[in-house]
Amino acid sequence: MRAMDDPLQEGKERLQAEREARDQERLAADSRRKRGIGLFAAGGTIAVVAVVALILLGGSGDDRAPAPQAKGLIAGIPQAGTVLGDPDAPVTVVEFVDLQCPFCRDYSLEALPGVIKRYVRTGKVKLDLRVLSFLGPDSEAAGRLAYGASRQNRLWQFTEQFFRDQGEENSGYATEKFLRAVGSKVDGLKLEPALTASRTSAADDFLEQASADAKRYEVESTPGFVALKDGEEPQPLKVEQLTAEEFAAQIDPILK
Repeated sequence: MRAMDDPLQEGKERLQAEREARDQERLAADSRRKRGIGLFAAGGTIAVVAVVALILLGGSGDDRAPAPQAKGLIAGIPQAGTVLGDPDAPVTVVEFVDLQCPFCRDYSLEALPGVIKRYVRTGKVKLDLRVLSFLGPDSEAAGRLAYGASRQNRLWQFTEQFFRDQGEENSGYATEKFLRAVGSKVDGLKLEPALTASRTSAADDFLEQASADAKRYEVESTPGFVALKDGEEPQPLKVEQLTAEEFAAQIDPILK
């Protein structure tokens, strides 16, 4: 899981220090890097601490071969704005992601297909996506275009494709050229209107609302999940292994 940074300056400065230290370690690791930060709240101030490590292959989106187009996973499922699935599904799972987060990518590629097959296509659960931008400028650029895609009911297709093309965190890879390349792979997405929407104040509101929702539900890491069911309190899902099986263990009791 990837912990979220707080917008307070102190949190940003500490996160930057953590990143610089990891950059030094990465130089001695043959382009492999150990990643992971955590947070805890104390008196309203978010402190950043190291809690988890993940070994990833280095390399930006520009250095890798183009990822295949994301097809089939979402085809035929109702989609409206940020919501994927039957509007009448008894449970809503709100998912919080940062498009640069490698853990979000892992979940998207490895666990989400099983979740969609078992819960979304059967009408048991609908998914509501919140796109955060706490990791940095590339997250914001990606999140803005995600907003443009959401206006065309293509948010889920866009995010799935972005995860397939995800580059090295905050390397500056999320340029307009890169985003155009990602968007061009999304079936049905009208790229120019999406890019235009990404430059509006409504895109700011989209990202700010996601951040506010994360705070409201006390989400501290990505991907993060909260289950909503009429007449019941919101229930955070502790999906630590990022597998469809662990998701099932969390959601099945709520569906009963």
